[in-house]
Amino acid sequence: VISNPLSEDISVMRTSLLPCMLETLASNVHHHQQDLAFFEASSVFSSDHALTMDNLATEKQHLVIGLTGQTPRDWQGSQKAYDFYYLKGLIENLLDALHITDWHVEAVSNDPTWHPGRTAALYIGDTCAGLFGELHPLVVKNYDLKAPVYAAEFALDALIGIGEVVPVYQPTPIYPAVPRDLAVVVEKSVEVGQIEAAIRAAQPNYLKAIDVFDVYEGAQVGLGKKSVAISFRPRWTKSSLPLNAIARVSSAPKDRTHGSDRFSSWPHCRALVRHPHRLCVSHRCLGLLARSQS
Repeated sequence: VISNPLSEDISVMRTSLLPCMLETLASNVHHHQQDLAFFEASSVFSSDHALTMDNLATEKQHLVIGLTGQTPRDWQGSQKAYDFYYLKGLIENLLDALHITDWHVEAVSNDPTWHPGRTAALYIGDTCAGLFGELHPLVVKNYDLKAPVYAAEFALDALIGIGEVVPVYQPTPIYPAVPRDLAVVVEKSVEVGQIEAAIRAAQPNYLKAIDVFDVYEGAQVGLGKKSVAISFRPRWTKSSLPLNAIARVSSAPKDRTHGSDRFSSWPHCRALVRHPHRLCVSHRCLGLLARSQS
C-alpha cells in the first residue's frame, strides 16, 4: 500500500496491468467507443516477503494488450470481430519484429482470469513470458463490458534482448523450394503446437517454413481424432533439392525408430505425403522428414 497516494483508487501498487486495461476499455465503451485496441508498457510489483523501507517490492516491466469490438475496416470496407487468432497474429508480428524465433505456445485452462480453451501461454525457449487469449466472461462482466475482451500480458524482460538485435543479411535464394504437404491424423487431445515443436526440434537447416493450413474432424478420420494438414517448404542453398531426399521419407519402413520418441505417445498417428506420391506411411515420417538430408 502506498503511504501517500494521489487518490484512494491508486493506493495499491499494481501486480498486473490487466485491471487498468479493463478500466480503460470500459471507460471508452461507456463513452460510445466500441471498437478498441490498446496497449501499455509499465511497471508491476511483486513480493514474497513483508515490505519494509530496506526490503522493497520487486519492480518489473510488463506489456499488456487489450482488444474488444471489431477490427479496423479493410480496403473493402468490411470488419470482423476481434478473436483469438487476430491477437495471436499481433503477437507473432511483435516476435518477428524482435527477431525472436525460439518460441511456442501451450494451451492454458486452469487460470480463473482467462477463458478456458481460449487461452495460451507464450514460451520463449523454456521461459513462460505470459498469457494471452480471451478473458473469462465473469471477469469482463465485472467491468460492465458486453463484448468479449481479448488480452495479453507479458514480462518485457522475457522479450527484450532475447532476439538477435542486428538482423543478419541472407542472400536471395537462387534455387527453388520444393513445397510438400503432410496430413497427420492424431488424437484430438494432441495440440498442433506439439507437432510443430517436434518437427522444429530436429532443426533441419534446409526446412525453411512450416505452416498449418487445415484441421479436420469427422467420420473419415475416426472418432476422437483429427487430421492436421501441414505445409513444408524445404530448400537447399547450395543446389537444387534432390527429390529422393523427400522420397526417402515416403518410403520409410514402418518399423524405423528414428525420431519416434517424440511421437510414441500417439499410437494411431499416420501421415500422408501428397507430393509426388500418395503413400500412407508411419507416424515416424515426421522425424524422418526433418532429418532426410542425411
